[in-house]
Amino acid sequence: LNKMPLKDEDLKAVAQFPNLRHLNLAFTQLTGTTLGELKSLQSLQSLSLAGTSVKAGDLAVLGSLPELSVLYLWNTAVSEQDKPALQQRFPRVHFEYGFK
Repeated sequence: LNKMPLKDEDLKAVAQFPNLRHLNLAFTQLTGTTLGELKSLQSLQSLSLAGTSVKAGDLAVLGSLPELSVLYLWNTAVSEQDKPALQQRFPRVHFEYGFK
């Protein structure tokens, strides 16, 4: 769904695919307020939210995803100060923040 005209309310439709393993929501119009809709994706291994308005606080709802191992977060509202706390909250997840 990379670069598609996807909005927060569209995550309800995405959540209907419980066997989804990789989800690319990069450069969509997501704000992060409805990320809780993805809790039904128990097989989700990687999630790209790059280029969205997602903030660090919005990611807390993803803690219930047992298979999540990679989160792509470059060009988001996640700040440098948020990164250590995110890594501590999700110790088994690799965060990809892009190239500096």
